[in-house]
Amino acid sequence: MLELLELFSPYMLFISFFVTVVFNLWLVSIKSNWIVILIANLLLILTMEFLGLAEYNFLNKVLELVFEFLARIISGIFEGISDIVKGVFDATVGGFLDKLKRIFGGDFLVFGRDGGFIVR
Repeated sequence: MLELLELFSPYMLFISFFVTVVFNLWLVSIKSNWIVILIANLLLILTMEFLGLAEYNFLNKVLELVFEFLARIISGIFEGISDIVKGVFDATVGGFLDKLKRIFGGDFLVFGRDGGFIVR
């Protein structure tokens, strides 16, 4: 079996892609439910990993790209929300504290050792 893998190794990505596409087209042609298609694809991934063909599996690469894309979108949303919250804080409470510092001069509010405020 190892000799066959070495013989077909340059073509394994294409073979994996072809098997995946044909398998999914067959599932669509028999009008399977989307949950059945999803479970069948997961079983295909598990079968290919069991046979030692995980590095050639086309679906793993597609899922990896989709998850990286979703992670970038979610992190961008959280960064945007944190920028908005920081901007609102700087415009309201932060600006008020800056004005108090300017009025009273120097450090008006300083954080203490136990997390409390010390008013000077």
